[in-house]
Amino acid sequence: MTNRDVFNIKEITALYFITIILFLLSSIYVIDALGIIGIPITHFISILAPGLFMTLYLKKNIREIYLIHPVKKIKYFFLGILLWITAIIISGIYSYYAMRIFPSEDLIESFNYIFSKTTLTQQIIIMAAVPAVIEEMFFRGIMLNAIKKKSNIIVAALISSLLFAVMHFSLIKIFPTFLLGVVFSYVVYKTGSIIPAIFLHFINNSMSVLIQHILPNIELDNLSYIYINHKIILLFLIIYIFYEGRMNYEKTKI
Repeated sequence: MTNRDVFNIKEITALYFITIILFLLSSIYVIDALGIIGIPITHFISILAPGLFMTLYLKKNIREIYLIHPVKKIKYFFLGILLWITAIIISGIYSYYAMRIFPSEDLIESFNYIFSKTTLTQQIIIMAAVPAVIEEMFFRGIMLNAIKKKSNIIVAALISSLLFAVMHFSLIKIFPTFLLGVVFSYVVYKTGSIIPAIFLHFINNSMSVLIQHILPNIELDNLSYIYINHKIILLFLIIYIFYEGRMNYEKTKI
């Protein structure tokens, strides 16, 4: 990868502020005009379009900019799953207490609005599929890629994850989003591909939708306990499976 294959710091700084402005404006006017369908359109207009336009205008390599590569070292993808579950557990604990400190009415109202106006399939597309693809391409593709080229992966992961968290405009979500961003950055760096991060992002958002769909009357702070309990069980189950797999593998070598 050459410098021409990534954006420089000035370019991504300008791109981020353009994206923020477009996101705020489109969140107000596009969603107001189009309703629910305006949510994914906002992602396309504000997050995907500016980066894609700059990539094409500056004649950069799209595959390198967005890390659209085959997955290398698949074991790091499975390690990323363990890290994701750990991040969810920590996030659940944080969210449970954060909801008692920060106001959550706007967050609850936005969730209720979306769930009351859409089917489950539409919810998965709007809240899981579209954000997973577009946000990963921007933050773990363009941003992580560019910052890493000028510093190192730790700095790049922290800065790109912070920018990712800030753009969600929520004190309740800022720490969980930052933590997930770091996990996604690690997976992208180790596998050399954006694809595992998109998958993890999609699964993460889909689980939120499905739990809310299955338990529609549950309050958001109680939802944190459900996340914690289920993820702890799942974490130990995956660790056990990995342990057994490793033991069986070692036996075959004897």
